[in-house]
Amino acid sequence: MKVYGDDFNFFIPTPPGWIPDEKQVEMIKPIIHLAPEAYKRLPKDHWQKKPRAMLEAIFKNIDTIDAQADREKVWNAWKEIGGSVVSFHILAGRLVKFLEEASVTLMEEIQKNPQDINLGKSPYT
Repeated sequence: MKVYGDDFNFFIPTPPGWIPDEKQVEMIKPIIHLAPEAYKRLPKDHWQKKPRAMLEAIFKNIDTIDAQADREKVWNAWKEIGGSVVSFHILAGRLVKFLEEASVTLMEEIQKNPQDINLGKSPYT
């Protein structure tokens, strides 16, 4: 948790040396194109160009990745290497957005196919 502010996040990396740097680079290479543009433009020797920092930047922006297959590649690297996740308020906002969009999709399907909706017998009747 930050000293100033209400946000906090979880930091769950693998121990240093657990996965050799060369292996981390191999694991991140297939997803590096998914990094935010600002990270791609950083100088090569910048600390945010290191494999763990790049993976963290990609993971924190996973909701902007359109293809499910690409999100799965990010997750597969993340679950091996680990790092810091987004703060709770960002995660909560993403959850609310998901619920809102899912509700709209659900209502559209109900309106298209009302004959297929069967909620079962009500326990109150």
